[in-house]
Amino acid sequence: MTAALELSVFDKRHGERAVLRDVHLALQPGEIVSLVGASGCGKSTLLAIAAGLDTSYRGRVLQDGVAVTGPVDGIGLIFQEPRLFPWLTAAQNIGFGGEADPERIAALLEEVGLAGRGNALPHQLSGGQAQRVALARGLYLQPRVLLLDEPFSAVDALTRRQLQEVLLKLARERAATVLLVTHDLDEALFLSDRIVLLDGAASSFDAPRGRGAAASASIKEAILERLQPVQAC
Repeated sequence: MTAALELSVFDKRHGERAVLRDVHLALQPGEIVSLVGASGCGKSTLLAIAAGLDTSYRGRVLQDGVAVTGPVDGIGLIFQEPRLFPWLTAAQNIGFGGEADPERIAALLEEVGLAGRGNALPHQLSGGQAQRVALARGLYLQPRVLLLDEPFSAVDALTRRQLQEVLLKLARERAATVLLVTHDLDEALFLSDRIVLLDGAASSFDAPRGRGAAASASIKEAILERLQPVQAC
């Protein structure tokens, strides 16, 4: 089966400093993978490479077997901050960059729990609501692959939990392949089919999805033990 997203980064540097070296990662269609690791070890850099935003590296990125050499519609990206245009309504932000489809925008607003808020400007939304708009925008062009860079870290614990549920529901309904960068191991264990620890290589751990799953504790402990001796790269 052709991987939905395949990353092979042989060498990525910031100046003289090696950020990523010999990192290989393949995501299968519909798979949800969380990327964890110590701060400064290249998680966000790897996500930017996967999105086609960073091409200054040795290696390759394939989406459904096709080389990614720049941003493409088949890969959606959601950042830590919503990054909404303040002069556009929620609906306009969702449809920005594509041909406006009011029915699809309305459906997405309903799916992320914002039915009837399409005319609201960003300053009229809470932080959690703004991030729901960002999630809907990331899905608007119907990407096969969705990349998320700590998308829920700036909201309160209850909102974060709700957004995790929304993401999981939408990803499953669309059979989207998801690569999520997160520092929250509990979030990774809840959302993921697999957790990848970036610690100089890319080590995988199968994740028994669910909050409080019995097997989660041992996986979390194994990852933390690997992280303890790792210093920022």
